Amino acid sequence: MRSNEKTQKILRSWRRAVVLCCVPFTLLACQEKPAGTDKASGPGAPPAADTMGTSPMTAMAAMGLPSKATSPKGVSPKAGSRVANATLKMVGRYKSKTLGGAETLHIQRGGSIAVLCDSKKGAVEVVDIAVPTKVKFLANHDLKLIPGEEATSAAIHPTYGYYLVAIQSAGVHRRGRIEIRSVASGKLMATIPSGVGPDAVAISNDGNLASVSNEGEPFSYDPKRKIFETAAGSVTLIHLYAEPRKCAAVEFHLPSYAANLKRSGRDALDRMLDRKVDWNGNGKIDKKVDFNGNGKIEDVAVVVGSYRGVPIKANESRGEVFLFPARLIVSGILEPEYAAFSPSGHKLYLVVQEANLIAVIDTRKMAVERYFDLGVTTHRADTVADGKFQLDAKPLTFFREPDGLSISPSGRYLVTSDEGDSVPPITGAPRTNTHGGGRTLSVFDVATGKVLGDTGDQIDVQAAKVGAYPDERSGIKGSEPEEVSTFVYGGVLYAVVSLERADGVALVSLLDPTHPKVLGVASMHKGVRGTYQPEGIATWRHPKEDAVYVFTADAETGTMTVFRVAGPSK
Repeated sequence: MRSNEKTQKILRSWRRAVVLCCVPFTLLACQEKPAGTDKASGPGAPPAADTMGTSPMTAMAAMGLPSKATSPKGVSPKAGSRVANATLKMVGRYKSKTLGGAETLHIQRGGSIAVLCDSKKGAVEVVDIAVPTKVKFLANHDLKLIPGEEATSAAIHPTYGYYLVAIQSAGVHRRGRIEIRSVASGKLMATIPSGVGPDAVAISNDGNLASVSNEGEPFSYDPKRKIFETAAGSVTLIHLYAEPRKCAAVEFHLPSYAANLKRSGRDALDRMLDRKVDWNGNGKIDKKVDFNGNGKIEDVAVVVGSYRGVPIKANESRGEVFLFPARLIVSGILEPEYAAFSPSGHKLYLVVQEANLIAVIDTRKMAVERYFDLGVTTHRADTVADGKFQLDAKPLTFFREPDGLSISPSGRYLVTSDEGDSVPPITGAPRTNTHGGGRTLSVFDVATGKVLGDTGDQIDVQAAKVGAYPDERSGIKGSEPEEVSTFVYGGVLYAVVSLERADGVALVSLLDPTHPKVLGVASMHKGVRGTYQPEGIATWRHPKEDAVYVFTADAETGTMTVFRVAGPSK
């Protein structure tokens, strides 16, 4: 008996040991696996799941696990339950007394401080979103820009008490700069040179790196040689330190992309990029120009010069707006837009909108590793501005041409908001053509670049259901998906997309990434569409509520609109 009791005691101890050892593996199996191409390792490596915060409590909440022994007030989540059909509702709006417009916003990682960038007035506004329905003004920092300069984007560091703001210089081909300023006082702490036309600023989760997308978008005209010129797009990577003056930058240009050009048929298309150029050198963009010098303004196309050997035409009645063939992207029209770091910071994913590409950059080697060709999407759309929403009988094919980009919290998926940036409009164009601007949200596998699925016509359909669809924009971009942010709520992956022309935000369930489902559009207008024009978008998890808040930067009004994501109402 004593021998048997001893044996049983050993067996019970062994069983307990086995159970304790198995618990961590069970929890890991319930999480979304990170992409195999970007595994963090070593001491201090960030977790595979980025959950919009740095504290363990926030991370647990994002995975659907309680952060404390007790649930948040008024919330009684069941173990293992998932919220697969959340709702989105507008709950407030911050009205600044100083902002003229706000195209971008950025929320401090792990905190409640946000910065809004006002390109119209050249200012950055600092606010506290701890109480989302009552956003608190903290400071407005005048950047004291000279005429012709423009502040395009700002991002706040997670721990160092400063923010970075991108400033485009006056002049077509002049390099811009990044200013590092104190969050508290706005004091200029350091200046870093950038490439031409710095736009989006992004900061890695660990705060060690920042990226700046230098579009190099403007063109100039040399009347002696009769040629158009533009600066090459580039990326500035900045190593960040507590002392701003120690921050150091490396800039490199994007290599030409040709390997997959014929795969998507871009070289056979008549897609055009429209760019404003001071052709006659009078210091402004004229709406009508006598290009052929016959003393008349006529509705005719005239050859006005060339770009890389290709004749460029312009219409006298449309003035100094010139169309450049999109197929020339392989020769230098590579204009990087939005960027996002992988959870570890070892990769940077960069949207090259007009080229319909995503560049993958190895931040340790400081080099472009590869390009993802984003391909096309085929679905029905309302392409006729006739005062009513009605999908065409036959589906059309669109290049995605995204503006915004987000990495899923696990680092496994790339999610794009497919705005478009090519002309002419669809109306009147042959239906056999592939058009610009997908009007969709698309999901890609990080490891392979393969498209997994997109929303098809769902965004415009849901916007129409709430009376927000901008029918006057039917021929070009529709609701116009602008920026996108992803987050985990109730154990399910979601995305929110700002709809610039529909004055709203779309909530998309990515429970099945191969079939993204638009759950609805929350409208922000009660009058004329286009009043607010939301562009920038960011998400923030409330530390006490079982909810995620969504904030938009409204370019037209300089406001910040607040939405709440929560479980379905009972």
